[in-house]
Parts: sequence; C-alpha cells; structure tokens
Amino acid sequence: MKILDRILSLISVVLFVAAVISGLILLLYTATLHRVQDLSGEGAFAVGKVQSVEDAFFIFDAKKLNVSFEADGYYNDTTVKLMTKDKTIQPGDEVELYYNTRVPESAMNEETLAIYHSSLLTIVYITGGALVLMILIKCLIWLIRNGKSRSHKRTRQKEASQRKYNRYMKKDPEFWMEQYNAMKDRSEAYLVTSLKRRKRLVSLAGDKRHLYCAAYYDLMILYFGSCCDGVNACECGRESLKYPKEFKKLSDDLEAGLGYNMYYKSMVVTATLTDNREEAKELCNEVIKNSKDKEQIKVAKDLLSLMEKFPRWSEFQRNNALNYYSRTNPELDKGAYSEGCAILMTILSREGQPGYDLSEEEYVSILDDWLMLGLKQFATMRTTGYNSFLNRRYIPNEQLIFLVKKPLEVLLEFLPDCQEKRFREVFKSDLKEYEMLADVFKGCLPEYEKARKELGM
Repeated sequence: MKILDRILSLISVVLFVAAVISGLILLLYTATLHRVQDLSGEGAFAVGKVQSVEDAFFIFDAKKLNVSFEADGYYNDTTVKLMTKDKTIQPGDEVELYYNTRVPESAMNEETLAIYHSSLLTIVYITGGALVLMILIKCLIWLIRNGKSRSHKRTRQKEASQRKYNRYMKKDPEFWMEQYNAMKDRSEAYLVTSLKRRKRLVSLAGDKRHLYCAAYYDLMILYFGSCCDGVNACECGRESLKYPKEFKKLSDDLEAGLGYNMYYKSMVVTATLTDNREEAKELCNEVIKNSKDKEQIKVAKDLLSLMEKFPRWSEFQRNNALNYYSRTNPELDKGAYSEGCAILMTILSREGQPGYDLSEEEYVSILDDWLMLGLKQFATMRTTGYNSFLNRRYIPNEQLIFLVKKPLEVLLEFLPDCQEKRFREVFKSDLKEYEMLADVFKGCLPEYEKARKELGM
C-alpha cells in the first residue's frame, strides 16, 4: 500500500506541473493574440520576407518563420515570428501579414492566427485533463489512506470485542457453549433442537441479568427469523428488554464482533410484532435516537412512517409483512418467509382484539399467505441445511413439520365458519401446492389430509 501511495503521489505532482506549464503557455498565447487583434482602427497590412525557417517547439506539425517587413511609423524594418504548415516555404518567400501600428512587432497573418487558435484548444484540454486527473488521484489517495484507517479501526474494534467475548466466555463457559451449539443447530436447520437449547439458556442464565436478556434475544431471533412464530417472538423480545442497562452493555461490548447491536435489534423486532402502538413508537424512537446501526435506524424510521400511513394496527402489520416477501413479483420477493409468517401469525392470533377487527376477506387473505409462506419455509429449510446439497441430506421432518402444522390447524378451526365458495377455492388452491410434498407429509401431518377432506378434495 505504501508503494502504491507513493506512486500515485508522484503521478499527481507530475500532473500538477503539467497543468501549471500548460496554463502559463495558455496565458502567453492569449496575451500575444490580444496584442495583435486589438487593432482599434489602427491596423495595417504589409508584405514580409521570410528570413529563416525552423521547427516550432510546442506545435509539432508547424514551422516557425522569421519574417521582416517595413512598417509605417516608428520602424523602418521589423522582424516577427509567424507560423505555417506549408513545408515547402523557403527563405526569401513573401508572406502577407497585418499588424497594429502601435505594436508592429506583434504582426500576424491568418494562418498563424488559425494555428494559435487550434493550439490553444489542445493546451486547454491538456490543462483541464491534468487538473481533473490530479484531483481524481488525490481523491484516490485519500480513499486509500482513509480506507486503511477505517479498516484498522474496524480491526481494532473487532479485536476488542473478541477480548470482551472471551472474558464473558471465561466467566460463564457453559452458557456461551450452549449458545454456540444452538446457533450451529440452526445453521444445520435443526430448528426444534436449536429451540430446546435456547430455552435451556434461560435456566443457565440464572440470576445474571445480561445473560437472561441474551437468552431471550436468541429465542426471539429463532422464533422470528426461522420458526414463523411472531407471538412467541414478541414475548421473548419484551423479556430480552427487561433489564435494559445490563443488556445494552453486553450488546455494546459484542457489537463490533457480531456486526450488529442485539439491544437495538431486539427493539426493532419487538416494535414490529407488538400489539401496542405506543410501545412500538417508543422503541423505534429509542433506536433512532441512540443507535449507531444505520440498518436498524432505517428499519425504525420505515416502521414509524408506515404507522402514520396505516393508523389501523392490523393494516399496518399486514403491509409491513409485505416488506419481507412477495407472491406476485419475484423481483420484490426477499425470501424472508419466516419473518413474513411471524407477522401474519400475530395478526390472526389477535383477531377480534382492539386494532384487529378483521373482515372475513382480510382473514382469508392473511391465512392464504400464511399457508403458502409456511410451505415455502418448510421446503427451503428442509433442503438448505448446512452442506445439505453436497451431502444430499434432508432435515428430519420432526425438526421442521411445525412450520406447516400451525397454519393448517388454524385453517381447520376456520373452515366450519367459512362457507363462501370463493374463499374455499382459495384454500383448495393452497392445498394443491402442498401436494408436491404429500409423500413427505404422510404419517406426520394429519392436518393436511383433514383439511383436504373438509374442502372436499
């Protein structure tokens, strides 16, 4: 990096010198042209004789002529330098020129003037190009130096965070090892096993408040981001914020190593799932005011904006869920099916409560999406566990079947009251999609067959 820095600095200096030299030449040419063009009614024409011919220095395809002529007024014999591109011209040839009677030594002819103009344009390009390149290189040097500084800063922060994690690990090794194993189970898509381990973290935390909050944070993340369970995720999110001072310190200590702040992320998830508008606003404002995490701040601001747009709470949550998935536009489908399911689940589980007065059409629309997203999450998790594609390994059904079991249970509860044909057709269409995994569901998902029977399939 140091060598590259020096090379770029040297190039920048060379370009600066080139720009200065070109600028000086430009000023000189401009002054010369101004003197001869400012005739002010005192111009005169004459015929000059070429005394000598030599190559022009800056204008490579032109010749420089020394021309003498008789000027009226103060000079009997004047010599000037002209330009030509005529390579056949020789000493003794005659050249027509014009001059200002006040400054005859600045005489000019049409060809010289044209050559000066074309040369000026070239010099302008050189000057401007050199300045632009110099500025760009200076910016590149700044980015390299600043990038190195930021990189070193991030490295130092990660190292400090790792040291703090090691101290936490040394004090409570059983807790942190269990957390590691729970995360490993999740990476391999063993959701039930990971869930059991995370529940055990709560008991391992004992009376240590920071560990208690961390345990419930991990549960919240699993419920929300993998298990399609917004109700439990919301409860766990609130529990994780039970001791804000201790949880914030732990989160701040580990933020550089994790790449995010657990404390503020918990606030955002809880605000997303809560049934209390004031609680959601308070949590979002706290994130915006005190967090340094740009991503979480953006999510919090988006939530507040959406709250203003949709005063009805169920409508706000329904539209927020659409930020995680799309069933109509593949380009907008983020594939965050668990998060979308979790929000939809909270809406249906609170149906009839204040802010959740759903019409039958709204209920059907939400349940329709939940059924399909649950199926997508099940299919995705079943085949995308750690290294499962290379090993042709499928996750055991008992680890994931609850993802489709819960929405089917809600469907079975709802069907006796849902007699309108168009709504039942919606659910028939959903269960036809389930047919692709019918063999997988045999013996472990009786709700699927019950629902088909209830719909007359």
